[in-house]
Amino acid sequence: MNRASKPRWWLVILFPILTALVIGLTVTRKQKIEYVPVEQVDSTLIMDTYEAIFDYIFQMRIDHPTIVMAQCIEESGNFHSELFVKAHNCLGMKVPGSRPTHAVGVYKGHARFKNWHDCIADYAIWQSIYGRNMSETEYYALLDRIYAEKQGYSTRLKNIIKKYGI
Repeated sequence: MNRASKPRWWLVILFPILTALVIGLTVTRKQKIEYVPVEQVDSTLIMDTYEAIFDYIFQMRIDHPTIVMAQCIEESGNFHSELFVKAHNCLGMKVPGSRPTHAVGVYKGHARFKNWHDCIADYAIWQSIYGRNMSETEYYALLDRIYAEKQGYSTRLKNIIKKYGI
């Protein structure tokens, strides 16, 4: 028997697996992401979002990750706000006038992003310009001075850190 006429065992094994994978990807792509009212959001989904965002903050090597995570919780209304859900903005970022940005538009006066990853990457750019190599005290002071829109911002962040054990 020559080589061409031998059964290809690997095709018998791999073909059903590859077929299932292609069908699965096709079905997944067609699913629409819909806005879910806060009352219907599963707490597991919130925890998954929380952990994914916190991990990404570390991956981006952002200074003061616990403070930044507290900002995400504060600015996104614990990942329930309309700004987070519809504009993927978990940090209350505005569209900058003179620095590079990942924003793709504006939503109710704030930056709109393709996804929350881009929002955090945008914050990393902001931090690299305005807040690198600062002590925790200096960083809180910076946030109170140029980032916050309301007084008591750093106090609210410290309370979030304490409440969630970040």
